[in-house]
Amino acid sequence: MDEHQDLLLIVQYLQSPEDPALQEAIGSWLRSGEGNEAVLREYERIWRLSAGTGQLGGIDAEAATRRFRDKLPRARTIRLPGGRSPRQLRRPC
Repeated sequence: MDEHQDLLLIVQYLQSPEDPALQEAIGSWLRSGEGNEAVLREYERIWRLSAGTGQLGGIDAEAATRRFRDKLPRARTIRLPGGRSPRQLRRPC
């Protein structure tokens, strides 16, 4: 497994620690590498600490996206000579 797959397995396990298939997979992963138990324990610690923060609760992602898009420079569509397809050009800053 690569580091990305390891992390995916750990997160899936932390989300559903009662899942027998994930218990088996994490057990196999733990046995496959000397430092894997320390890695799992560290992610478990981070998981527990971050679960209590609740800092992202109540964020309106749609409103934040609208505010972000409103701040982007506007583009204008122009027709190119010779019947070529339209392109978008940014206004100079």
